Amino acid sequence: SRKARIKYRDSKLTLLLKNALFNNAAVVMITAIHPGSQFMSESSNSLKYAQRAKEVKVALEAPSAETEEADYAAALKEAYTAIAHIGQILPESVHNAVVKSLRASPLSGKHAFVSLLKTLRKPSHDT
Repeated sequence: SRKARIKYRDSKLTLLLKNALFNNAAVVMITAIHPGSQFMSESSNSLKYAQRAKEVKVALEAPSAETEEADYAAALKEAYTAIAHIGQILPESVHNAVVKSLRASPLSGKHAFVSLLKTLRKPSHDT
């Protein structure tokens, strides 16, 4: 029996490539085909898909300063959330080693990280 045809806009590959195709990214399309005659239909469909994908034109836009600032703020918030989570699950001995390492390093903003780790650390239950 013949497989149902999936519209290329609804295919898993299109969904995976969605961000790359629509976020000012360069995309390379690689298509795998098989020389065997029993795979001719699949190889042909793969080549057709690649051709259609090649014909997609995307208008590039330079990100605005506001967009870049919002992206930076979101990434920073995500980093602080991750640090908070790590601070909560670390044993006190490891936490103290991280704080000591941050204090000794020349990282900019290290004081903010040290403060954050101190305030978000889970109370120790070690004996």
